[in-house]
Amino acid sequence: MQIPAQILAQCHAYGVEAYPEETCGFIVGNLDDTESLETVYPMRNIMNELHKEDPEQFPRTGRDGYMIDPREHMKLERSLKKAGKQIKVIYHSHPDVGAYFSEKDKEDALWNGNARYPGITFLVCATNQGKAGNAILADFNATENDFDITEIPATTTAASSGLLGGIFGVSGILPTLDFIHEWKNGKRELEYGYFRFVPPKQVKNLQQQLAARQQARHALAYSSGRAALLELLSYLQDSRPLTNLHLASTETFIADALPSLEIPPRCFNLNQLPAAENFSGKEGDLILIAPEDPQNFVRENAGWLGKFKKLRVPVIIFEEAVSGFWPADIQDKWPHGLTYWISGFSLPKSRDLPSGIVGGLILSNNDRQIAELSELLKRRGAVLSARNAALFCEQFSGNTEGTKSTSENSTEDETGAGCVHEEAVTKQLCEWEHAASGLLFPSGMAAIMAVLTLLQKKEKPRLIVIGLLYSETYSLLMDSRRFTPYEAVFLGLHELDRLAEVLTKDTAMVITETVTNPLCGVPDLERIGKLANAQGVPFVVDNTLASPANCQPVDWGADYVIHSTTKYLSGTNDHAGGAVLVK
Repeated sequence: MQIPAQILAQCHAYGVEAYPEETCGFIVGNLDDTESLETVYPMRNIMNELHKEDPEQFPRTGRDGYMIDPREHMKLERSLKKAGKQIKVIYHSHPDVGAYFSEKDKEDALWNGNARYPGITFLVCATNQGKAGNAILADFNATENDFDITEIPATTTAASSGLLGGIFGVSGILPTLDFIHEWKNGKRELEYGYFRFVPPKQVKNLQQQLAARQQARHALAYSSGRAALLELLSYLQDSRPLTNLHLASTETFIADALPSLEIPPRCFNLNQLPAAENFSGKEGDLILIAPEDPQNFVRENAGWLGKFKKLRVPVIIFEEAVSGFWPADIQDKWPHGLTYWISGFSLPKSRDLPSGIVGGLILSNNDRQIAELSELLKRRGAVLSARNAALFCEQFSGNTEGTKSTSENSTEDETGAGCVHEEAVTKQLCEWEHAASGLLFPSGMAAIMAVLTLLQKKEKPRLIVIGLLYSETYSLLMDSRRFTPYEAVFLGLHELDRLAEVLTKDTAMVITETVTNPLCGVPDLERIGKLANAQGVPFVVDNTLASPANCQPVDWGADYVIHSTTKYLSGTNDHAGGAVLVK
């Protein structure tokens, strides 16, 4: 068996994270493909607990031994069975003693002289002084009644293919030449990359687990349930020639958000469901329901929901869970007639999670629509962070102690590096930027999307762009919704003499970058600010490339300052985020 470089690098990264103790877990692949190795599932090492309870029976500790939590193991096996996956490799690390298959490892892998886990390969990763070393594979040889050992030198592991920033790295790997050739020839998928374009493993794992649990083909994770709903409604509005939204909800958030999407709803009462025959997909009908008890509503009205599939009318169920991770399973199979299920979920504030964390999910069996939503998510940036996804995965597995451990490690890292809670981060950014207030976002593109959505108005279709913007920002501007198309006016950095004449009362905003990306042009912010302020036109500046260390656009008249904090708030390549600051 050959371990893919990215999978091996991830196992090494977990070993580094657990150092000076041993890490352990599984590598999973497709049931019907013997060579398939897709996902690493770290498991909780309970050796310290066993030693504490009975040191005579369990003389080893987590420093020199491992025992996979059997409860986690059983839960994972159940979820894998539903998803058509199976465990292919059992891995663990060896801190400071090198990679070898010890007598204890052999003892645990055998039963009465035979393989305890037939067909399973064992992977041992060396962690030397907190750094990844070499690795070995051990496969049981029934003829020799012993294990065949295959060495994997350190030069082909994390040293050449490692994750920049560790398991939460946001920009990918240092690929080997072989990896590049295999990828270009279509023999290898890109498993790691910039976090918006290639979802981190933790996010993929969460999506796969929840899709399998809810009997859905697809799950798409977002930064919150609200973000997921708004993205879906915006997508459906843009992809359909006509949208007639029929709403049954007491959620004030939905009523407040719909005007910004320019979708006037037609409301109906869940206690008096209208006849399904009154709706038509050809007329652009779309149904959004936010019941108090979504699971019971789906079960009790299965017949009514089932009629909409034939009518080709999309039906959305939305639940905004204010606390708790995930509700009970929908039912034994995906509800007939239901098109999308959207849920928000959270882990509440605690000693280990002082701010709590939130996330959201779109579940669906619609292949094309989910693929298109996935592409939109890459550009608009309302992504779920890898750290939050990892915590949700642990909670999903029922590993409350593991969640606590991860949270404690995360908190220690953040406080040790000077990072604090969201309010304190926002306050610091405002001080640096001389701004009055601000908001944090899951990515820089999510911050840009929020400003564009706020300022985009039907009565003000004009947009003035000064200099060459970041390509993703440009794409977002050119892909505005059809009901509010922008009339874009592009000015070069040396064409500011024209700015006064194109600044009309129907201008929604003037947008530029402190240092343009990628040509590094420097616009005259003071001149632009004076002209825009005089006309009462919002002046938007992306200050990412300069950062507040070099420029404060608010001092030069900017109304909104945008940052991709991914670029400068962490020197270890393991932070993703965005910010909008206002004067």
